[in-house]
Amino acid sequence: MLYYLYKYYREINKWKKLPVDKVKELQLRKFAALFEHAKNHSKFYRQLYKDAGVFDLNIRSFDDIKKLPVIDKPMLRKYNIDDITTVDINHPKKFNIRSTSGSTGEPFKIAYNKTEDFTNQARHYWSLKQYGYKPWKKVLIVTRYEPEAMYHYEKDIKPFRLIQKVFPFFQRQIVSVYEPIEQIVEKIRIAKPYILWSTPSMLQIIAYKMKEKGVRFEIPYICFTSETVFEKQAQLFYDILGKNLVNYYGLMESPTIGFDINMQQKFHLFPNSAMFEFIDHRHENGQLLATPVLTNLINYTMPIIKYNTTDIAFVEDDPDFGIKYLGKFIGRLDDVFDFPDGTKFAHHHAHEMFMDFHECQHFKFVQYPDKTIRLQLKVDSKADKKSVYDKAMLRWKKRYSTKELKIEFVEEFPIDTITGKTRNMEKIKK
Repeated sequence: MLYYLYKYYREINKWKKLPVDKVKELQLRKFAALFEHAKNHSKFYRQLYKDAGVFDLNIRSFDDIKKLPVIDKPMLRKYNIDDITTVDINHPKKFNIRSTSGSTGEPFKIAYNKTEDFTNQARHYWSLKQYGYKPWKKVLIVTRYEPEAMYHYEKDIKPFRLIQKVFPFFQRQIVSVYEPIEQIVEKIRIAKPYILWSTPSMLQIIAYKMKEKGVRFEIPYICFTSETVFEKQAQLFYDILGKNLVNYYGLMESPTIGFDINMQQKFHLFPNSAMFEFIDHRHENGQLLATPVLTNLINYTMPIIKYNTTDIAFVEDDPDFGIKYLGKFIGRLDDVFDFPDGTKFAHHHAHEMFMDFHECQHFKFVQYPDKTIRLQLKVDSKADKKSVYDKAMLRWKKRYSTKELKIEFVEEFPIDTITGKTRNMEKIKK
């Protein structure tokens, strides 16, 4: 595994130096190989391509790729994961099963073999290395995991664990999002990390608490992912948290697709790992917009080929656009809730509780002006709603035993007019 990851890391360096025409040529080769593998080993793709009349298509150009159907999450959810995967994934020592963030209210399982999965860490390391990160510099992560947790790559790559144990390399400190904000701030102060990592909503909660207390840090790099970041948030992070902001763009279907430094609205892509097409072009306020369609070029275990991200990209007239970089785009937008006692509830909290709650098709948290919070669930018509209610409430009480929650069942969720998605956390203004 380490040798593969080493080769993959070198491939990143190689592709980053290539002209765009050469990158497209190599992407085409990778796509063709993935297409052949998927149609011959996945029940889902075999039937999809036969129904579309493209099963025997020979991929020789990007025009050929355009002939293939676009897939989306609702389509994939209709199939058992074993029908989509190309191998038997019932071997936990060989495969990792991830759940998507539920940004549409629909957590969904994605399978990778462990080597495919751990290329994500190589991309993170490569990107941070560009900005001075060294293996002995401290990283503090505010996340849904508990402090004693180990990440999959730490468990599965034994030489990596040995390096962590023997040398002061790749050390990271986990701080749970469920700790009081004052404690989180204090742990950051004591740790003095080179990198502080979390989601924008959690960083916003932390920064506002620090501002309230008159505290300011100068952390070299603030890294975040999972949500769209606005200028006001970014300025808050600069003013309170640190000097440089690194924004990662990715999906669980294809993690760490690209990164932007200091809100330049230019996400540098890893084109050896993911490729894009763009559909549904339209003009709004003089700007050409489109929907990115993603292919994960690495995942042969559960191929993600021509997947509608439902994000919104601002299209640029540049040959490198969509190949080497993405510009401004809009992904998930989430509100941060306030409990009556002043504590906060953000996406990380919701995700940890309901990312694998497959008793429902969709979930969404809503907060009303009186601060009451409701969990809205959409379930199958045949589902036992009493059972679903009890299981959902059990999860809530495990984390928030003293906080009130109302649960209601709904038929549909409204689509956000900005993102085109159903938000999974929303404050009702009136």
